[in-house]
Amino acid sequence: MNKVSERLKNFNWYDFLLILLFILFFRQAIVYIWHTFTSREFYENGIGFILVSTIFIISVLKKEQLISPKNKTIPFISLTGVLILYIVNAVIFKLSIVPAILFFLGVYCLLGFYLERQFWKRSIYVFLILIFTLPLLERVQKFLGFPIRLATANIVRSILQITGIGNVSNSAVIVTENHATSIDLPCSGVKSIYTGGLFMLSTYFLQNVRLSVKLIAITVLFFISLLFFNTWRVFSLIYIYDVLDMKWAGDAIHLVLGILGFTASCISLWYLTNKYVPSLTSRKTLNEVKPTWLKGNVKLFSIIFFSFFLLLQVAFIKDTDIVNTYKQQTAYSITLNSIILSDLAFSRAEESYFVNSDVEFSKKFTGQTKDGIQFSLLVVSSKSARTHHDPEICLQGLGHTISNSEIFQINDFRVRKLSLDDNKATAIYWFVGKDKNLLDYSERVWEEVKNPKKSWVLIAIGFSEPIDVSRPDVKDLILQVNSSAKLLL
Repeated sequence: MNKVSERLKNFNWYDFLLILLFILFFRQAIVYIWHTFTSREFYENGIGFILVSTIFIISVLKKEQLISPKNKTIPFISLTGVLILYIVNAVIFKLSIVPAILFFLGVYCLLGFYLERQFWKRSIYVFLILIFTLPLLERVQKFLGFPIRLATANIVRSILQITGIGNVSNSAVIVTENHATSIDLPCSGVKSIYTGGLFMLSTYFLQNVRLSVKLIAITVLFFISLLFFNTWRVFSLIYIYDVLDMKWAGDAIHLVLGILGFTASCISLWYLTNKYVPSLTSRKTLNEVKPTWLKGNVKLFSIIFFSFFLLLQVAFIKDTDIVNTYKQQTAYSITLNSIILSDLAFSRAEESYFVNSDVEFSKKFTGQTKDGIQFSLLVVSSKSARTHHDPEICLQGLGHTISNSEIFQINDFRVRKLSLDDNKATAIYWFVGKDKNLLDYSERVWEEVKNPKKSWVLIAIGFSEPIDVSRPDVKDLILQVNSSAKLLL
């Protein structure tokens, strides 16, 4: 601790100015992280962040790792790369969570000026864990959850058909998993990959491993193992639940197989890493590393670069209101003539998709057409195509089969009608814009590329029976919803 105190006394104006410029540059990311971790929705993530950060700080102080390394080239180059990525994201991609990720990576690069080299390189695993405390899981679930479940269902269906055990459709697989089990367990689906990633990073930090071909191979095998055991879990569930008709065993089978597969993968990772991957301590020590061309001027270079990028940020990048995680547009709503709409509450899973920082307005309703046909209505306004998703993938993810897809012209715009579950149900969707409407999700994605600041409204109408779109009451419903949706833009 005495060495740490001595090192802190040696801080000069270079250090304080560098840290100040760093905070100014990442000010928006810091505010975003603060409001995320103090929100009711992600307070558990905040607790995890505090816990991991505290353990890391204690490790630095206890092992007296706060020194002045001779070689600062790698931290300098890495920090410059982080600044460039920040500007690129702000100008082109405008992803709200990326600045927070780059902030953590920036802190890691900055610590390369002050931490013992081998300890600093090992610390990358800690900062990757800190990145995992951000609300990444919700976004991964949003964009990859359904596709992964569909892929798993297709594999399970193929295995059942090839082995001659049974002829089960992919939609039946998804429906069985929905009804028989909880798909929110940490050992199932996307969450197994997320939880496994946290375990993997913790293992690499504790075992002090260094990057190598063997480590990359073990990492790939670990994630393949997680996906394999997830598929095995779903296959066993379908076999016992549908083929053997042992429906009472659904939850127990799902839970046991999920935990066993996840545990086996983690134990294998720990064993293989410990046996085959060399540690950082086997390499040259810090004192054996010669200083590079940057020598003592690295902090001055960093200050110059930070000043340049900060001026670039202030001059060309407009600050966005990242504090507002979600605001419903209370000034607007969906109102229809002669049709009474009743609000439907979003489920917990739906909230993660349709009630977030990317959404401007989202509501779910139920009602009846003028001729008494019951329908459900989903309205989602957003600038982000990621929030809208592909309605067809969403429907399949909920266990529906798409029997037929047709396009209908309604006055000056088109809608897509999906016949579901052997024509037992119907879904109609389209995207409403201020000056035109879109039919397909691919068009919606392309429009965001051309104009990312433009808002669009996803309209999805569901019926629990086959529907003729040309019916006057159905056509009237579509036209009224379309007109009302334009008021949100």
